[in-house]
Formats: sequence, structure tokens, C-alpha cells
Amino acid sequence: MENLLEIKDLHVSFKTYDGILKVLNGINLNVGVGEKVSVVGETGCGKTTTLKSVMRLLARNAIVDDGEIYFKGENLLTISNKKLNQVRNYGIGMIFQDPTAALNPVFTLGEQLEEILKANGIKKNRKKDGIDALKLARLPDAERMYESYPFQLSGGMRQRACIAMALSTKKELLFADEPTTNLDVTIQDQVLRLINKLYEERQMSLVLITHSLGVAREVADRVYVMYAGSIIESGKTREIFDNPKHPYTIGLIKSLPKLTGEEMAKGIPGRIPNYLHPPAGCRFYPRCQHSKSICKEKKPEMIEVDDNHYVSCFRYK
Repeated sequence: MENLLEIKDLHVSFKTYDGILKVLNGINLNVGVGEKVSVVGETGCGKTTTLKSVMRLLARNAIVDDGEIYFKGENLLTISNKKLNQVRNYGIGMIFQDPTAALNPVFTLGEQLEEILKANGIKKNRKKDGIDALKLARLPDAERMYESYPFQLSGGMRQRACIAMALSTKKELLFADEPTTNLDVTIQDQVLRLINKLYEERQMSLVLITHSLGVAREVADRVYVMYAGSIIESGKTREIFDNPKHPYTIGLIKSLPKLTGEEMAKGIPGRIPNYLHPPAGCRFYPRCQHSKSICKEKKPEMIEVDDNHYVSCFRYK
């Protein structure tokens, strides 16, 4: 499968008053044309930072220490701002985690949509195109919504408005950063179904960040498991869930509640390391029940343990 997006050995850190936070620790990730990929992991693992690195939307205190990000063969970290805007306008769209923060509260949805379309070089029929985008996102009474302010909408409607803005022009790749956060279960299902339907209608590629392993299993073709700024396992969705290899992945799956009620779900002891002073070797070392002395000293390389199933663990070397 041809790769649309390739992230190679990406290292990102952040300057703070306390020191340098070494967050992303050599991320390698690729997305094929027409593929659905999910990135799962605990809060604070660097999932959102990875997507923002691709879009070049990192905060001012961020430092890209090393790595390359290729979209359709061009390195996004070195292209001009003009080319970057073209990629944002017609290449990659992003649905942010919090729609309330993503929408400007003092402008109507129509004004914000028209501004996006104007930036995309569309000079005529911007109102019609904006209303069409809201209809595409399955917002009821799109003409009225066009004149509404974000605070007049429910959480689910605000998220749909963000989807409309991300897809107001045709994109080749869509980033969905935990798009169902803070939504109730029925609305979560509606939003995920909408994203999946738009993926099929638009024939895009999709990267979905989620905490829910159930969502990842249902939506994605492939899954990347991230821990403390590192990809620790990747593979086809069924292979990851049916035959997990990394102790962290095994722990995540065991932490899922059992519908049978036969036993309590088991969590993973400990917490994500402090990025000011992360472990020198495997970052999961302090929480791992199978750790060895080499784990503390050296970062394990990605090893192919099965067909397109990779794991970063010395147990399989």
C-alpha cells in the first residue's frame, strides 16, 4: 500500500521553567492511501503532540529535535508557509479534541466557515458552500445553524460543526483527535458513525486518536499503541487485540471491564514517567513485570514478530 503520511524518528521536546520536557522519543508511523489508523494510549502519552507536529501547530516552547514528516513525499517540517497552508487547506484536516475551544465564541458558525473558505481561495458562493458543509456534517436545519453562535449549540452539534470546518474543502487525510470526549454514549456513536461515513464518501485516509480500545477495534484497519512518547507496538487491529505482545498492550487489554462480570478488570500499576527525567532505556521499564537490566539501559528497537506486527520489547529480540 502506498504511504500518504510517513513520520520518521520524530523527537519533540518542550522548554519549561523547570527544564526540558523530552516528550516524543523517536516516533515512527505511517498511513496508507485510504487506510484507517488508530493511535491508542494513556493520557499524556504524546498522541495529540504527534498530530500537532504534522500540522505544525505546536506551542512556541516546542522544539523538534529530530525527525522527518512526509506527506505525499514532501517534508512538512521544511516546506514553506505557503505550501504548508496548501496542505492544511486541501491535504490534511483536523478535528480537535475540545470543540468549545476550537470554535470562536464571538463569531457565528457561518462567519467562521466563510473565513476558512476565503483562506482556501474560494471567492464566490461561500455562504452556500458553508451551508453545504454543515449539511455534510448532518447538522439539522443547516441554514439556522449557519447563523448560530457556538454557545447556542449542544456539545454534539459543536463537534459536528468542527467536522464541517475540517471538511469544508475536500481533504485526503483526516485527523480526529478524540472527537467523542465529553459526549454522552449515544452522541459518541453518532459522531463516530458520521466520521466513518464521511471517510467512505470522501475516500480519505483517517487517523483516529482514542482512549477507547473498543472504538479502535471497531473503526481502524491498523493500531499503533503509544506509551510515554514512543510507539511500543503496531499491527493489524485483529492481531493487536487477539495476540498482543508488549506488556503495556497486554495490560491495556486486561484493564477492559469484562461484560461477564466473572472478574474485576486489572489495571496497570504506576504512572507515566516524568518527561523532565524519563528513563534512559525503555520508558515502560519502571512499570513492567518482565523488565530486565538491559531495559533500564537501552531503548528496544522495533522487531517484526509476525506479518506487519511490530513490537518494541527485548522479550522478543
